[in-house]
Amino acid sequence: VFGREIVSAKFREKVPELPALLFLQGGPGFPAARPTSAQGGWLGRALEEYRVVLLDHRGTGRSTPITAQTLKHLSPEEQADYLSHFRADSIVRDCE
Repeated sequence: VFGREIVSAKFREKVPELPALLFLQGGPGFPAARPTSAQGGWLGRALEEYRVVLLDHRGTGRSTPITAQTLKHLSPEEQADYLSHFRADSIVRDCE
């Protein structure tokens, strides 16, 4: 699991006090978008009150991707067990 935290420069000293807002991209296979600007839009508004965590959840972006190379050395049962870690309930546990 790979994540980036974004905090407004005016709140850097207050990071521990700011509530987190978690952003999960839709996937599969693509990383959470890297914002090019915190001006306007949802991110600008969010940074007025939150520290924003952009999460590449399991199997996306910079987190461990699922590829044929990852699975080829596993038996069908082992593949099923491995892939069960990429289900939504596992992703939610990572976020908590």
